[in-house]
Amino acid sequence: KINLSSRDFSFIGGKNRKNKTYQYQEVLDDYSNAKNIRIITYNVSYDTNDPIFNKLFGVSDAADIKVIIGVPRFTFIDYNTGKRTYKAKDVEKSLKSFDIAELNDRLSIAVCPYNHSKIISTENVCYIGSENYSDASRQNYEAGLLLYNKQDIENITQNYFPLLWEDSFVYRDSNTIVLAEASSILSDTISYIEKLSYYLYVEDGEKLERDDLYIDNSYIEEEFTKIRNSLTSLDECLGDLKFDNVINNINS
Repeated sequence: KINLSSRDFSFIGGKNRKNKTYQYQEVLDDYSNAKNIRIITYNVSYDTNDPIFNKLFGVSDAADIKVIIGVPRFTFIDYNTGKRTYKAKDVEKSLKSFDIAELNDRLSIAVCPYNHSKIISTENVCYIGSENYSDASRQNYEAGLLLYNKQDIENITQNYFPLLWEDSFVYRDSNTIVLAEASSILSDTISYIEKLSYYLYVEDGEKLERDDLYIDNSYIEEEFTKIRNSLTSLDECLGDLKFDNVINNINS
């Protein structure tokens, strides 16, 4: 929880398809004046011609740019069966949107499979809301706040942003995406196992009895199916690791 010291903020909401702007347009327009740019988003545009990427070309040579993206969670999950439709190539494609040679020394990207928040900020103006760093969001009704108090913005970027960064995988190559996705699959697998264990047993090994819960063989089989499918997804995901890249990184 971060308390705001000022009331210097405004609400913005609506659909931006007609005017082709973003709710964080003021932040984009401030890029050319910014020393620090922080982007937290669930997904990003694939199109590098989109204004949100073009604006990055106008940043100062001294600007420090950090991006946290949560795209791996775009993998489709059928929670009834635990099955996943793995979309590593889509994730890789979206991250390549940030592969801008002129920014390589100043741009750092991390992948956080648990991120769903959206914050686009400079040290002068900060957007917190529902709109992604993506052209797709222009098709939706989105809402958020624009903050202008520099102390409040600093508190957010210095406290919340590092929290996510520590729980992320710093993007280096396609293996980063695979490992981030494997982490989220493993987390789901563990939750399936813990749920089944909770319903079947208590700590001393005695069978758990609850009047409000009916457990039969079909329920148990469904839960085991989720675990098996999740482990299969994990195996498929890890199969996409490129070990040559890993070895080269270790030796370099």
